[in-house]
Amino acid sequence: MDLSNRVIIPMLSVHPDELYLYGKSEWLGNRQVSHKNSLDNLSNNNNHKNLSNAAKKKATRAIKYMLLTATDKKVYNTKFNSSFFFKVAFITLTLPSEQLHSDQEIKSLCLNQFLTEARKKWGLTNYVWKAERQLNGNLHFHILLDKFIPYSELRSCWNRITNKLGYVDRFEAKHHKRNPNSTDIHSLWKIKDVSKYVCKYMTKKDKRTKLFVSMDNVPIENYQHITKSAVSKGAKKYLDSISSVGRIWACSVSLSNLTGGSDIAEDCYISEINSLVKNKAVKCYKSSYVSCYYYDSSLINQFDTPNLYGLLQSFVTSKFGNIVQEADIIYNYPYK
Repeated sequence: MDLSNRVIIPMLSVHPDELYLYGKSEWLGNRQVSHKNSLDNLSNNNNHKNLSNAAKKKATRAIKYMLLTATDKKVYNTKFNSSFFFKVAFITLTLPSEQLHSDQEIKSLCLNQFLTEARKKWGLTNYVWKAERQLNGNLHFHILLDKFIPYSELRSCWNRITNKLGYVDRFEAKHHKRNPNSTDIHSLWKIKDVSKYVCKYMTKKDKRTKLFVSMDNVPIENYQHITKSAVSKGAKKYLDSISSVGRIWACSVSLSNLTGGSDIAEDCYISEINSLVKNKAVKCYKSSYVSCYYYDSSLINQFDTPNLYGLLQSFVTSKFGNIVQEADIIYNYPYK
């Protein structure tokens, strides 16, 4: 191949807490080398119990963009004359009774309907979810979102949806009550570094899945797929392969394809990057093809790095629109 007409254009892409310098190959004239994002060529997270490194990076980036774009919201309860502020909510959805359907059926018939109703009822736009398995074998879901959902409404909605498959009816037959506590809303206001905490929680390895498919550490009464006290290695391997079928995480369309603010690496950007790396907290990794910089999101700001900050904000605006502070949310009944 004749490379005499090829030029390398220095480019950069900036995100809230990471930045990349790389060379983009182009041909003089109209011919251009096609580039594929290496992350897109990796696993799509199907048929895996844990997130791949590429998936962790995508999930972490989606979470950090949500935290960047989420606004402070004041929730006021008129009955108790009290209020609190929050930016994001972290909820857990569990099955009211023993799981009798496949993981894919639970996601397709329950989780998908919940997300659809949440978009219509509470205006949900930005979210990231992850599926995990409890010690009892049931699938459950963690969801990070930037909308306030009253606790009682959340539980009522989820119980109604899961009872399409009879899970509330089976709970009532066993416990003689109708309103199972199948949902939880986690408080984040006491956590100093919400971004680090949530990213670590949402991308951690699911050790419980391994326990579930191994007879070594799980009592037989909690092992729903096996009725004998021992199984062959082949059976264990098969159970391990089907224990979590399908995608184990996803995010809203708004948080996908987050390419960041991109531009030619002009001198104004390079000057700010050189100043940025003087900070000992900034980590830099270089190879023949790319230079990667990782830093705290507060270091990219309109005072110290105005050009990088402007490039990032332009991307955020194009992706999410102008971020407007949401009005106070008022409820006249207990939110929990």
